Amino acid sequence: MPIITITSDWSRSDYYLPSLKGKMFSVYLACKELNKIPVADLFNIVDISTTVKPFDISEACFILKNSYHHYPDGSIHLIAVESEPHDGIDMVVVKRKGHYFISPDDGRFALLFSVGEEVEAFRLSGGEEMERRSSGFSALELFEKGVRYILQGRLDELEKVELRGAVSECAVVMPERIVGRVVYIDSYGNAITNITRESFFKVATSAMVNGAKKISYVIFVQGPYLKLEKISDGYWDVEPGEELAFFNSLDQLELAINGGNFTALEGIDTTAEIMIKFTFEK
Repeated sequence: MPIITITSDWSRSDYYLPSLKGKMFSVYLACKELNKIPVADLFNIVDISTTVKPFDISEACFILKNSYHHYPDGSIHLIAVESEPHDGIDMVVVKRKGHYFISPDDGRFALLFSVGEEVEAFRLSGGEEMERRSSGFSALELFEKGVRYILQGRLDELEKVELRGAVSECAVVMPERIVGRVVYIDSYGNAITNITRESFFKVATSAMVNGAKKISYVIFVQGPYLKLEKISDGYWDVEPGEELAFFNSLDQLELAINGGNFTALEGIDTTAEIMIKFTFEK
């Protein structure tokens, strides 16, 4: 059952999203007519998100990274944020663990996959080539081309390429502190950081191995003025209206207010630095 997901910053009031969906149905039917797809196969197009902030690749990758693995193997994921090829940037098809991704190769795949993960990447077209032909919506043609090659099982006909690297989004872990930042703000105003449960316990475990009998910590949010001194298990740990920090279902440190909008109240955005400072007693 081919499933195509779309992650975009395209408003539903524009023609971009319906044009892309129409192209996907057309290429699917064309492949069926060529007997490249079993007649009984169903086809579905799913919007993962259409509310990504304009040109915000990091937000798009965060949403897709934490949702695509819930879809069946064979799903095709289109990243339609900053998707027009330019300045020599290639549009590529990437295959990873049974899933396919189509997007410009501008470093964003380093935000989607962990370092060292095995992937295959295939070049659809170069940015310079498309710029000479561009009508302002060349991504539409390239998404169609990529889906066609996937559905027809012809990816091996394309040139294999190495994906571009990008600056790591990981928090900095030191013996007595962890420094990270807010990487995503959800629709409730909760701030999700790049500080993981694993990094927190790595520091604590190292301290205990080195003789620490008591470990305390303070979470500083955007400087010394806002701080939290406890990591809760969840919202039920605090009264309504109280601020809290906890490790969420992604195992990432989240800052919130029980029943409120944390980022609006505290003036937090995705540039906010978060630091956990540890104190050890032997």
